[in-house]
Amino acid sequence: MKSTIPEVIITLRESHNLSQAQLAKLMGLNKNVMGRIEHGDRPLRAEEILKLAEIFDVSTDFILGKKSVNVPKGETLYHKHNEQTAKDLARKSKT
Repeated sequence: MKSTIPEVIITLRESHNLSQAQLAKLMGLNKNVMGRIEHGDRPLRAEEILKLAEIFDVSTDFILGKKSVNVPKGETLYHKHNEQTAKDLARKSKT
């Protein structure tokens, strides 16, 4: 299943243990704007995509949902966090 841009941003943020406010500050954005981006209510600007790629050490293609041949460190963290979250959700649904 292909992730949406907001899902990718949220998972990257969570995998780096950042709050929405912390990421907004790193991005030079207002927390409310970051929330709108994460909810899919506001598209990312080109410079914001570049800044996210820099912050999380991933490719811009990764943020846009495209596969990358070389997997940078940030993408590895993303996948590990996503797998762990899926396992946690599965475990919770069994109880």
